[in-house]
Amino acid sequence: MELDKDNPPDTVEFDGALYRRMGGRRRYYLSQSRSNAGRKLAKGLHVAIWESANGPVPAGHEVHHKNGNTFDCRLENLDCLPRSVHRRMYHAGKAEYAKSDEQRA
Repeated sequence: MELDKDNPPDTVEFDGALYRRMGGRRRYYLSQSRSNAGRKLAKGLHVAIWESANGPVPAGHEVHHKNGNTFDCRLENLDCLPRSVHRRMYHAGKAEYAKSDEQRA
């Protein structure tokens, strides 16, 4: 699911759940719930799409947008990385992910 990064919709529906665009520094979609219990289980659209194809995200991992566009939730643009690698990429200016999969291994 690729969304227009310059004019993304406020809400998106995927697999029967509604996802709302988060503003400010949070440039992604988060599932919405009317109950407090549901709010604790909120999930990013990119995570839901990755999990629909691959199963649950392993403990200690995060789903990453390969091209840096957090509104581009196509499965081929998503990767599951160890949390430490994912966080280090953002501190290093995302240069780490520019390497091919073989170079990272």
